[in-house]
Amino acid sequence: MKDAGHIAVVGAGIMGHGIAQAFAQKGYPVSLYDVNSGVLDDALQSIRSNLCTFVESGVTDEVSIEETLKRVHPLPT
Repeated sequence: MKDAGHIAVVGAGIMGHGIAQAFAQKGYPVSLYDVNSGVLDDALQSIRSNLCTFVESGVTDEVSIEETLKRVHPLPT
């Protein structure tokens, strides 16, 4: 994946937002698409919640939360 410059994930449900989170945590910019803007809002909240859990368990720090979220760009289709 070293050649990938930008990741697009279609569908922001359970798997979609998890995939977007994983790539964003690795430093990739991610466009997250879904036909339902409510699902996109929920996806961003879920990603934030997941990252907060990682902070609580000592896996990452709070700075990483905002850095990761800045890489996820929700786009309704």
